[in-house]
Amino acid sequence: MKPPRLALGQRSEHLARRFLEAQGWSTYARNYRTPWGEIDLVMWDGAVLVLVEVRARRSRAFGSPEESLTHRKRMHLLRSAQQVVHDLGFSGDWRVDLVTVSWEKGTPPILTHFPAILEGDASMPR
Repeated sequence: MKPPRLALGQRSEHLARRFLEAQGWSTYARNYRTPWGEIDLVMWDGAVLVLVEVRARRSRAFGSPEESLTHRKRMHLLRSAQQVVHDLGFSGDWRVDLVTVSWEKGTPPILTHFPAILEGDASMPR
């Protein structure tokens, strides 16, 4: 049996992926590991490479899902994104999007998409 936190993360990533695919995006990879962390979803929005961070919360007792993305976590996310871009040999535009999922008890999950929380191009240093 999976720990509840892991199961929540996997359900949230699945929901986020389905949400973005319904908008015409295509999935390249899930749970892409780098030395600085993991990129939850690597997707294509047309010709733009989008690296998606998914954050979920069961309640707002400790803040919203987007508030859990601290400055330090953003820096790890940026380094991970740059590593993915490098690994793929991608030379075009890319960005990092955030999708949050709120799983409040007794209500359906609420997804919020924050596009371009970080962006760059392949020339950015790693």
